[in-house]
Amino acid sequence: MNKILLVIEDYTELKDLEMVLRKLGFNVLGIASEFAMSQQILSFNPDIVIGSGQGTKVSSMGVGRRLREMPRWVGHTILSFPPGFTPPPEELIRIRMDNLCESPVTVEKILPFLARIDGANEAQLIEKLRVIRTVSAGEEPANDSYIGGGSFANRDEEIFVPGVKGEEENPFVTPDFKSLEDELTSLVQGKPVSKDENPSDLPKSSASFWSNSIEKANSDVKARLAKVMTSLKSVKLLSESTLTRKKTRKVQNDLAKDWNPTDLDEQDKKRREFTRFLFKKK
Repeated sequence: MNKILLVIEDYTELKDLEMVLRKLGFNVLGIASEFAMSQQILSFNPDIVIGSGQGTKVSSMGVGRRLREMPRWVGHTILSFPPGFTPPPEELIRIRMDNLCESPVTVEKILPFLARIDGANEAQLIEKLRVIRTVSAGEEPANDSYIGGGSFANRDEEIFVPGVKGEEENPFVTPDFKSLEDELTSLVQGKPVSKDENPSDLPKSSASFWSNSIEKANSDVKARLAKVMTSLKSVKLLSESTLTRKKTRKVQNDLAKDWNPTDLDEQDKKRREFTRFLFKKK
């Protein structure tokens, strides 16, 4: 299948067309700005470019003019214009266009042109599109025996599974979570599961077991929390562990009292001379 580049202003129209063309088997790339078209043509190298729009980001005339400025690209172009719009003759000379369709662009409008370029059977593509539309609507296709040149097995045909004879029950049983929840609740509260059951039928130690388990869990949580609080209390943080801005200035001034400004200037001068000599070009 051919590679198709979609340059369409309307995002919904772009995504819908891209999705259907992919399902038909085309390699599709969609962009919503004609300014990125040149880069995508160089990297993606599409066989067909479809342009549609009348805005600032995408305009059909702008797509045609930009493609006209790419003589090395040898693909085909489909441009879409509003119903009743006729491009001026002087503008037709400046754009590149192989086919014209009305906005909005749909697969039904461009499918004959795509089939002719790709050399595919138009009837097969139309039938495949019909099946895609039917499945998307939640209905079953009327005929599954032939779609796009491929064959499908009959839906009523039995599937052979080795080691299985006839119909057997599903070995995977879905658990009844509601009954399980009711049973656990009744055990905790010391009540029967249902009206049909007698409380004497339940294990005598069930209620006490769950109560003891809950109490033990609560006591474990409280014990762990007490350990954490004890550990935090044992950590002693000094309130004056860091220097404030005022104390930092005072320490700096105390250190600067013993400095000799003349010696500092002399040392700085020697460092500059050493650096200049180090990076001196020979």
